[in-house]
Amino acid sequence: MRASASPRCVMVFCLVWMAVAWHCFGGTVIEFEHDYSKYGKVSNTADGICAAVATINSFVYLRNQYPSIYGGANIIPDWNQDNVIDEKDYVTSRDKLAYGWDSQPGIYGGGNNGLPDQWWNAKNAWLDQFAPGTTVFRGQSPWVDGSWTRASQVQDKVPDWKFLMEQLRHCEDVEIGFYPWGGQQWKTGHAVTLTGFRLVDCNDNGEWDRNEEFSLFYCDPNDPENKKTAQVSLDSVGGWENIMKITWWQDGGEYFILNAFSESPVPDAATGFLFSSGLVVVLPLLRRRR
Repeated sequence: MRASASPRCVMVFCLVWMAVAWHCFGGTVIEFEHDYSKYGKVSNTADGICAAVATINSFVYLRNQYPSIYGGANIIPDWNQDNVIDEKDYVTSRDKLAYGWDSQPGIYGGGNNGLPDQWWNAKNAWLDQFAPGTTVFRGQSPWVDGSWTRASQVQDKVPDWKFLMEQLRHCEDVEIGFYPWGGQQWKTGHAVTLTGFRLVDCNDNGEWDRNEEFSLFYCDPNDPENKKTAQVSLDSVGGWENIMKITWWQDGGEYFILNAFSESPVPDAATGFLFSSGLVVVLPLLRRRR
């Protein structure tokens, strides 16, 4: 990155909580994951179009998770008109979202270079054209301004852990962009699709405290077949405080999460019906004494 269906049918396979013993001698481990097999496994290209790849892999999840909302040939068009939506259509969708379709320039086409607003705007344009009226958008980015489509849906701030956890628990798609700090400015970053999280809540307060472990699971366009895990810490850099920081598996470098974008079906998956249905598993916690 150069920066309606019955919900009761789909939620049951989405929500899993686990509480297990941990080294903090008490508390709870909360681990939540979407079904990784439902995500697209489209790969990045040598040109580096990760934002388009991460987004299409997310759209494949939406299509698989909510088939009566995003099924058929809307969110992923049947580009070769063979009446089958498959990997070929995923790849074509990746390329069109990256370089443009119809009158849209895409994330990297028409003079665009993958900046956060170009990413957000292209994703909105795609869903407005191919799956109109189906989707609720949310985001967090410190770079949002009035030029962004649906700018009111993007909070002007660096992404926070509560936003990521909330969107994932509501079975929403979430893509993040993370960037290395170059000492004077932000350098070219990378985009991935989040698939879950793990929180070691030692004091059972429902919050991520700095002495507790918090990790993210994600699908990386550079190796989409294999789920990745990144432990998260907080740091202050570039004039912003409490930025989530991870170590990227590919180069071992430190990267800071500066964009987080989510989308979910209408009616919004974040309201009402979430906890009325779904598989919730809570195992007894084994507390250990010193």
